[in-house]
Amino acid sequence: MEATGAAVGLGCSIVVTLIGLIAGGAALDRLFGTGPTLTLIGTALALVAAGYELYELARIGRSDRPPGPLGKRLAAITANRSANRAEPPVASRVEQTRMDGEE
Repeated sequence: MEATGAAVGLGCSIVVTLIGLIAGGAALDRLFGTGPTLTLIGTALALVAAGYELYELARIGRSDRPPGPLGKRLAAITANRSANRAEPPVASRVEQTRMDGEE
């Protein structure tokens, strides 16, 4: 489940990157009146960024190669979530005081 969550998060990141860079290029074209030049540059940058993110996604979980920056970050996030789930919930001070008084 954690790997699926990481993959979905990275997939959403790819979509946001594509939309953001292409829309940003189109907005700058309208602002500066440069025609489709900046939109094409934004599209090229979006494709490069999406390709890199897909490359990082493919490297997650491989033991023969170290993960890249995005892979390390995703591994840290999933490790923190696993550690948080493994620990039992801690009672608040009020609940702990109430429990101590009942004993």
